[in-house]
Amino acid sequence: MADLLPGPGLPALLSDAVVTVALARAGGTAGGGAWLLADGLPLLLWRLRPTRRPEATPFDAALCAALLSTVTSRVISPQYLIRLLGPAAVCLTSRHTSQRPVALLLLPATALSTLAYPVLYQDVIDVTPLGSGAVLVRNGLLLAAAVLSARRPWSATV
Repeated sequence: MADLLPGPGLPALLSDAVVTVALARAGGTAGGGAWLLADGLPLLLWRLRPTRRPEATPFDAALCAALLSTVTSRVISPQYLIRLLGPAAVCLTSRHTSQRPVALLLLPATALSTLAYPVLYQDVIDVTPLGSGAVLVRNGLLLAAAVLSARRPWSATV
């Protein structure tokens, strides 16, 4: 980790940023308290109780926080999913990441979301099997990615 991100205390700072994002999100949204209990509390416990910390932990935590924030949002637009690909790519730069399967699930979910909204938008509005199927598969992939993303870093560090 020190080779990738030099500086004293930087890994702890990156991990603490996850907690800051969770608390800021909880205070800034209408359903913030629910988000804090559902997503922020596990991230906070994970930050406070790790017994070991692989070098990719800050990267994994950032992707996990961004993904949980996106999935629990009322709106999931293609640009939100495209924004998740950056943290996923950063995770893939480390061979110690726990988020490799999550990154691989985000690729087809992003492609389906991009297909469903500009291309199949009328099918989504008309609730045709094609439009509904694209959104259903996209949401299933995002749900699987969110569950994996929350579970894998926890089991890698606790």
